[in-house]
Amino acid sequence: MRKASIALALILVLLLSGCAQESAATEIDVASAAQAAVEALTFDDEMTPVTQDLALDFYGVDAADVKAVSAYMSTGATSEELSLWEAANAEAAQRIRQALLSRVERQKELYASYAPEEAKRLDGFCVEERGNYLLLVVAGETASSADAAVKAVFP
Repeated sequence: MRKASIALALILVLLLSGCAQESAATEIDVASAAQAAVEALTFDDEMTPVTQDLALDFYGVDAADVKAVSAYMSTGATSEELSLWEAANAEAAQRIRQALLSRVERQKELYASYAPEEAKRLDGFCVEERGNYLLLVVAGETASSADAAVKAVFP
């Protein structure tokens, strides 16, 4: 019984330390990483970078919460987008995460009225958070796109 308890405790320590390592993000060049993610994915439309001011406006994020952001939007009538954010701190990261989720909900409502297929694409969105970095992906094959984007940003 004692050996089983020790083995279980060791397994828990290993699992918890693995989770802690994955959640800790190293320094990331947000612009380069976002560009790498866009290049790693296949989009149905051309993706165009937007300025930081436009990204803050589109997502409803306070500039004081952001150290850096790089965002790409579809140039046409698709709901595709990708944005990478570096938050000022952990509390700011939570506010940015909420803003990203709110943006996706607003986009779903917008596209539902005139482009239902695009609204469905938004159902498969991905928000990946590592430390103070947040990545939003809305793309064609969202599950595989999210995996490719995450690997490009968080190697």
